[in-house]
Amino acid sequence: MDVLVSAAAFDQFGEHLAAAAPGARFLLAAEDGVRDRDGEAVLDGEPTVVWFSSDLFAGGRGVAWFRSAFIDSPRLAWVHSSTAGLDSPLFTQLLARGVRVSSAHIYAVPLAEYVLRAALDHFQRADQWRAAEADRAWRPHECAEMAGSTWLVVGLGNIGRRITQVATALGANVLGADRIEPSDASIHEFVAANELLGHLSRCDVVVLARPAAPDEPPLVDTRFLAAMRPGSLLVNVARGSLVDESALVAAVDRGTPGRAVLDVMAHEPLPDDSPLWAHPAITITPHSAGQGLGRYRRGAEVFEQNLRAFLAGCPIHGEAAAPAGTS
Repeated sequence: MDVLVSAAAFDQFGEHLAAAAPGARFLLAAEDGVRDRDGEAVLDGEPTVVWFSSDLFAGGRGVAWFRSAFIDSPRLAWVHSSTAGLDSPLFTQLLARGVRVSSAHIYAVPLAEYVLRAALDHFQRADQWRAAEADRAWRPHECAEMAGSTWLVVGLGNIGRRITQVATALGANVLGADRIEPSDASIHEFVAANELLGHLSRCDVVVLARPAAPDEPPLVDTRFLAAMRPGSLLVNVARGSLVDESALVAAVDRGTPGRAVLDVMAHEPLPDDSPLWAHPAITITPHSAGQGLGRYRRGAEVFEQNLRAFLAGCPIHGEAAAPAGTS
């Protein structure tokens, strides 16, 4: 059995992977070609298993060369991705071919820390400290406290649950919204997904942490924004398509919400002429909130566990359901 991984990932985690699949031939892919563990070029590789490791996505680099190393393999049975979502057309095509596809939930830690930083900046008005420092001016100011604030976390998957834990630990009152209430969420109150609008006016912070379905209209539209509390904070670490960006600009101009922090946009990279770039109450980051260095180790651990499960014929963690009509 051939297992295709990036050369960089194997350099770091190869010992553990080889122990998980001692009978496998590991194919190590780099931009200049595929080699075996001895450094010899491989021309006959037909991967059965493929690992899309985090290093392949670091810095927003493309992975066309990696895709070309496995896409035509007649033996391809399973592709494991270190992405949180599997909404890429590549994965949709693989599932339609009958290839098993799985994802890794390894981004909750850095995403929760990103949301915490955004909230603390907002509550403490840290931009005023930075401006005063730049001016060499001694300008003290009062600030709000996170303890006692009210949060709404929309989406209670791994990422959303981690965010609720962090906010609760700092004394916030946390509402959680989803279709079904999970048993292990650190929330004070559950909100059904279809009842969001009635709770927005209570919330100082609203965090989007749920998936977006293809062709789904924006969740955060004019009605949603109008229902938010004046001066509140909106943070999106989910999918850019969840937010109507034109409506958001108009709403922030009115102060409802008071600020938005977006790590994801409807179109990425964000076009140069987007009004989001220059808006003083909107903070943009380049879809990198999840790029904590710990994701490499966590991703390798998930793949190693899944590789052992695959070889043993056991269920694979994070496996996507096959589309209707495939066998």
